[in-house]
Amino acid sequence: MPLKETLQKLAAVPLTSLPFVSAYVDLSPELDAGTRSFGGGNDDAPLKSWRRTEEAERGHVRPGVTRLRDLLSEKDNLFDVRGPERDSWDKDRAAILRFLEHGEFDPSTQGVAIFACAGEDFWEVIDLGVPLETRLAIDSTPLLYPLARLDDEVERFALCIADSQTARVYVVALGRVEQEESVGGPTINYKMTGGLSQQRIQERITNAVSNHVRDVARRLEEIVFGENIGRIVLGGDEIMLTEFKNHLSERAWERVVTMDRLDIRLPADQAVARALEAVTAAEQDEARDIARHTLHDTLADGLAVAGERAVKSALEQGAVDTLVLDPDFGTEERREALTELALQMGGRVEFVQNSQEMARMSGVAARLRWRPDSLPPSPVADETTAKQEAAAAA
Repeated sequence: MPLKETLQKLAAVPLTSLPFVSAYVDLSPELDAGTRSFGGGNDDAPLKSWRRTEEAERGHVRPGVTRLRDLLSEKDNLFDVRGPERDSWDKDRAAILRFLEHGEFDPSTQGVAIFACAGEDFWEVIDLGVPLETRLAIDSTPLLYPLARLDDEVERFALCIADSQTARVYVVALGRVEQEESVGGPTINYKMTGGLSQQRIQERITNAVSNHVRDVARRLEEIVFGENIGRIVLGGDEIMLTEFKNHLSERAWERVVTMDRLDIRLPADQAVARALEAVTAAEQDEARDIARHTLHDTLADGLAVAGERAVKSALEQGAVDTLVLDPDFGTEERREALTELALQMGGRVEFVQNSQEMARMSGVAARLRWRPDSLPPSPVADETTAKQEAAAAA
């Protein structure tokens, strides 16, 4: 299930009087934590893990798992010794530990989010291809802020790398390849003979390459539009990239964020890493554009508001289409509360960092579906004041 749909599902979880557990675990291994080969040996190296699990003995200690065990132990003392809350918590704690200690993770997994409430028969695990901060929260609803930031910052995209005879198409979500496909092309003999003039040989080669790119472009569009993928990264030499311009439709070309001279022989992980950098940069540019438009509409008394009081009031009335939030705004609790309220009301969240416009809007704003009759005023500082406040905060 795409992360946006998972967020919507979690945001719709009703309030419960029982403890709802949200656990975010960094699964990045600490590869230098031990060198002892599995099965024993005389060259034991000290291990930093709290006990010698099979994973640790292979030299793959995961500090995030150790940290979460500690957090679970700390929370364990906060519940009564008996009762429905205690029963639900005990089951969730045991299930989380069992999953982390005995679950088989994909090699590309770098983080996992676990949402659990045994008393409400709820269990959801989200496998992530990117690292994240280890956290544990116990409340009446899921903690969605870290997941919402990931959804905004690590966007799903398609990567297509092509040469004159073949192409590879990847669908990448949260830093991990979730779909891979090869598109074959013509076999081109660059030393063709047989009475044809060199010009006619070149024309045949050019037509073969053009037809190949046309087929690749068609398949790429089927994937992108069929799965509603918002961004495309193209890779190849100059000739291939020029052909893509000729064969991609206008609406597909609008989704292309960059064209890079990526070699078809480049390993998938390296190609994806380079593409991810381009997609992240494009996302940041788009976020700053949203902040600029939001500030303009706020000043024009249009479909936007700024400041925590105005935004919270609009959220509570269900009028917010997009919450625009500086990740450094306020306290962690205030950021989380606004984010989760936006998701519960069916809105989306856009995080904008290092933006002068966000500083002028006190770090929080919203784009509206409609404008409520009564809203607190939107405090918008002038540029000089915003710069002074940003300097003071730094």
